[in-house]
Amino acid sequence: MTNSQKQQNQMCGLFQVSYLINGDLFGGTSFSVSLLVYTPTKTVSGMGHVSQAVNPPFSLTSQLQGEFSYLCTMESCHIMADLNGFCLPTLLVHGVPQATQNTKLRMLLNEDWKSGTANFKFLRDNKWVEVENAKVQLMETKELTDL
Repeated sequence: MTNSQKQQNQMCGLFQVSYLINGDLFGGTSFSVSLLVYTPTKTVSGMGHVSQAVNPPFSLTSQLQGEFSYLCTMESCHIMADLNGFCLPTLLVHGVPQATQNTKLRMLLNEDWKSGTANFKFLRDNKWVEVENAKVQLMETKELTDL
């Protein structure tokens, strides 16, 4: 994307951002998200990938959608993003794709959208697994993997 395209997107209130969200455990669960943020309607959509490298390996892809709001005090402002994730639909009922919720993500980001903390849940073996107080790190474009 050229600089003029980036500037045009920022003027119309549309930008892309990607994060790596993980807890403190080495080899633990991580959540990579690539999002499009549309500021006029405060909506967020994109893709996410929950993975765990060891004991036992796990991988889950989600189509994410949700919204964000600003939380401000006298001292600081933060951004609260609340997203729900759905499996990519493979089941059709009367020709209509059926998506099942498989992730929930709530991020509290710094005002610059670059870092923060998150709580997320994901569906594993028909049970919700929760990860709390995970670190949110901005991923550069060159660091992105295909989701």
